[in-house]
Amino acid sequence: MLYDKITLTVVLFLTVSGCFQIPLQHHIVGSALPPQRAFDSEKVCAGPMPFRDSVSPLNGDGFRILVWNLYKGFGGGWQADLQALSAGSDLILLQEAYLQKDFLGFLDNNNLQWQFAAAYSYQKVQTGVMTASESLPRSSCSFRSWEPLIRLPKTVLITYHPLSENDQDLLVANIHGINYSLGLQAFREQINTLISMVGNHQGPLIIAGDFNAWSGKRRLVIDAMVGSLGLATVRFQEDHRVTVFGHTLDEVYYKGLEAQGPLSIQVTSSDHNPLLVTFKLVNREAKEKMTELRF
Repeated sequence: MLYDKITLTVVLFLTVSGCFQIPLQHHIVGSALPPQRAFDSEKVCAGPMPFRDSVSPLNGDGFRILVWNLYKGFGGGWQADLQALSAGSDLILLQEAYLQKDFLGFLDNNNLQWQFAAAYSYQKVQTGVMTASESLPRSSCSFRSWEPLIRLPKTVLITYHPLSENDQDLLVANIHGINYSLGLQAFREQINTLISMVGNHQGPLIIAGDFNAWSGKRRLVIDAMVGSLGLATVRFQEDHRVTVFGHTLDEVYYKGLEAQGPLSIQVTSSDHNPLLVTFKLVNREAKEKMTELRF
């Protein structure tokens, strides 16, 4: 609790002093987008916004995702850790990505395509959530929600990726959850907005990131989301995920896929430990047989 109070005090001071800058309109930037693509609303976006008709599909027989809150690159050694963790990862989901020169250089050097949902700028450098891969997604969409106490936004980025041997796109939602609030209203609104945006998706689905579900009441909100969307939860046998008040912050939820070999890895380059999970499409014949047995 003391740490949270100190952090909140520092953030409030920096906000007032002008170290933080918030764009008037929410926007996405990326490796294959105009410098800014603004949205008319902060709370919703009307479905995916296509920008590329033909992209390379992910391998439906096995693709790996990396999920990591990068701590804005403030931790020493983040470059080496990110290089090692991203090797062999087909989708890289980062929270608190920080568009400084070194980080952009990493993306270029590894030939990564990326989409970035900006939250705000700190010392004139943008921070937010980013999804990167060797191939562009078919489309992307995003929204932002406001922290009620510190008045800084958090963002959610949704990308759509074709999968081999499958006629439905994989929807990936990369989330940085509301953190500083006295009640549940802002947190619940963010999660409900996410549900409304992904709930009609008919294909496979992944929702992952730093949910900031650090209380029992917040956890109930997440559990309700999992139930309403029919999601499964990735379980980590050796669990090194960061916890606050006994609750894990970083999670990976999924549907229409099988999760294999999940890992949570200890690092010193961030205040969060990264997650690695391999997914494959659910075998359709096996799924149909299971459905028949239920009836």
